[in-house]
Amino acid sequence: MFELKLIEYGFIPEIIKTPLYNFIVDTEKVFLVSDDFPRILPKIIKSQITSIKYSIDLTKCKEYEVNIETFLNENKYD
Repeated sequence: MFELKLIEYGFIPEIIKTPLYNFIVDTEKVFLVSDDFPRILPKIIKSQITSIKYSIDLTKCKEYEVNIETFLNENKYD
């Protein structure tokens, strides 16, 4: 079924000369992870919890975004 879907979308393996494992970085963003940044802190996790997985929607974290050049210059000697 997967191969049929690929063919439906126009993928033809014979024309691909190199493997499809490349990507292009179109933007870079830096976020300041401060006290109120949405995160899970180890000190508030009970010892009975052995594994946690979560996702953060960075499009909703604009208030924590900082200019990359400013960040790099301010943290140059840290």
